Amino acid sequence: MRPVSPAIALLAGLSACSGAASEPYEYEIVELPGGGADIDNPRAPYDALRDLAQERAAEEAGDAEAAYRDWTYFGADADSLLAYAITPSKGVFYYLPPGPYPREGNVMLALPEVVPVCRFVVEWAEVPGAPLIGSMEDIDLVSKDCVPFEASDYPLDPVDKDSALTLIEAEPVEGKRVSVAVSASRNSRFDDVRALSLAVEAGGAQLAQTVPLNANGNTLLAGISDQGDVSLLIESRRLKRGQRCIVAGLEWSDLGDKSMRIAAERGCEAAIKARS
Repeated sequence: MRPVSPAIALLAGLSACSGAASEPYEYEIVELPGGGADIDNPRAPYDALRDLAQERAAEEAGDAEAAYRDWTYFGADADSLLAYAITPSKGVFYYLPPGPYPREGNVMLALPEVVPVCRFVVEWAEVPGAPLIGSMEDIDLVSKDCVPFEASDYPLDPVDKDSALTLIEAEPVEGKRVSVAVSASRNSRFDDVRALSLAVEAGGAQLAQTVPLNANGNTLLAGISDQGDVSLLIESRRLKRGQRCIVAGLEWSDLGDKSMRIAAERGCEAAIKARS
């Protein structure tokens, strides 16, 4: 695997109020600075808290420059905002208050000066199935209160490892190889790892590791070859259920390039239409 840039030391001053740890996961309640209210822009303190959490997550994940960063609303009622950063070695997630407007009532919620939040860390190498992890659904995430979910509450359909997969080449994007993986089956869980492996093999390498990037919603899966190249598998809304868009020949720092991703998805859509 191509090594990431030198890791930045963990931020000092994490204040653990309570904690629990079990491989491959670590989770604890920590305190972050809040900032109170902003009458003119009620979202501003929440946005600042999200940005702070993402910055801390990127540094704690080991590579603040190249780490993949994202955020999403999380929970059955979107009762938290999950800000996170991911590197090939680990993912660091912060469960934050979702915003100033409650689901019920008309009172704006101001952040306190100190905000207790759940911090969740996963070491990818320790996850069952590693180094080839299929999706974030294979990760035992916790609630906003740092309480582990029961796996039996979220049963998953088995991955279809037997249906035929084919690759359709698309137009390159910014010099990167683009293809569409198409499954012969549309009624079962897509084998994203096998699709990534096919795309990597088409480039003359072997798939060595996969890392899920999307904590909520459609699959976004990074693959690292035995030669160090990075590929990205995208469950695109532009494609049908049994299809995935794959971009190969990337660096880890390219994964957050949304314009490149959109261009690749459009290319994948055009390739499928051309075959119809």
